[in-house]
Amino acid sequence: IDDKTYNKTMTIYNQQTKRNVKHMGQSLLGGMVYCARCGAHYTSAITSRTPSKIYRYYVCNSRCKKNRRLVRDENCKNEIWKAEELEELILNEVKKLKVEDIEPPKPRKKDSILIENEIKKIDSQISRLVDLYSVEGISFDVISKKIADLEERKAKLTTKEEPKKGYLVKSLKEAIELGNDDQIRAIVRSLIDHIEIDGEDVTIW
Repeated sequence: IDDKTYNKTMTIYNQQTKRNVKHMGQSLLGGMVYCARCGAHYTSAITSRTPSKIYRYYVCNSRCKKNRRLVRDENCKNEIWKAEELEELILNEVKKLKVEDIEPPKPRKKDSILIENEIKKIDSQISRLVDLYSVEGISFDVISKKIADLEERKAKLTTKEEPKKGYLVKSLKEAIELGNDDQIRAIVRSLIDHIEIDGEDVTIW
C-alpha cells in the first residue's frame, strides 16, 4: 500500500472514530434498551448522507448484525426507532411521574449495620454514665450534659427526614426541560431500570 492511500485511509478512520466517540457521549438511552422479541440489546447508531446531516437511531443488535457476538436471533426484524422519537417518548413519560411513583433509595445493608452498631455503642455509653452517677457520685450537671450529647447523636442516627416532595418534582421537571445532557441522562438512569421494544410498543421498567 502506498503512502498516499495509507494516509487517506487513516484520515477517514480517525474522523469516523472521533464521530463515534462524540456520538457515544450523546446517547441518552445507551445500554438501557432491549429487544422484547429476541432479548438482544438495542444499540445506538448513526448514519449520514452528507457531513451536515447526521441521523441517530436505535436498532436491535440481532437485526443490524454489526457485532456477531451480540446477535440473539438471526431472523429478528424488530422495529428501528429514530433516536429523537424514542428519547422524546421516554422523557415525556419521566415528566409524567408523580412523587408517589418515585421510590426513595433504600439504605444499603452495610450502612444499616453500621448505624445499628453505633446506636448500641451510644446506649452502652449512656448506661455507663448512669452507673458513674449512681455509684461514684459524679456531678449531675456533668453527667446530664454528656447524656444529652449522646442522646442527640442517637436521634440523628435514628431520625429519618421526610423527602422534600415539592422540591423533587420541581427539580425533576426543570432538569428535563433545562438541564444539560449529563443531567438529563443521570435522571433517566436513576428512575428507569431498562426499556423493552416490541415493534411500536415501548415498555419502561
